[in-house]
Amino acid sequence: MKKSSFIFNPFNRFAGYEALGIGFVFMIIGAALAHLGNARFDGVLDLHFVAESHFLTAFIDQCVNLLAMTICFFIAARASGASTTRLIDIAGTMLLAKAPYAVLPLLNITGYMYAVGMEAVGDLNEPPSGSEMAQLLLLSVPIILFAIWSIALMVNAYKVSTNLKGSKMTVGFIVALIAAEIVSKIIISLQFY
Repeated sequence: MKKSSFIFNPFNRFAGYEALGIGFVFMIIGAALAHLGNARFDGVLDLHFVAESHFLTAFIDQCVNLLAMTICFFIAARASGASTTRLIDIAGTMLLAKAPYAVLPLLNITGYMYAVGMEAVGDLNEPPSGSEMAQLLLLSVPIILFAIWSIALMVNAYKVSTNLKGSKMTVGFIVALIAAEIVSKIIISLQFY
């Protein structure tokens, strides 16, 4: 298997319980780094920097995200005709697909991203300076790239886990991703705010 292929589709090698185990390790790393970098994974596709974050909060965020993804993608797979799809395959591959997000809290290890973000929205009369905005945009590039990488991983996870192709796979994936994002946001907002 080519290295680039493995980076975007490790699911031909890891699926089910093995992917779930590897994904769980990344979940623990992500929660620890979220605590250090004051970040929240408060939605399937979300990462927000906050004033203070705790390990348990970041871990629960990720558990809610995993539950939302697993249920929504499993329902979408079954509705799309993938009758042999296993719940463990969806859970494992989707959790492993979120691995790129684990390191992103390091971008806020000094609190800079949070401070500049609060400045940008907090005082609209005095927006951040040009150099602060340039730095914020530069630091946002990895977040965008890692989000794209994670979504590409999710697409391949769904494809491998369901054996769906074409429009059934595409429509099922899009509907499930939107539903999972909505479900996770609702549950996390009810639980923690």
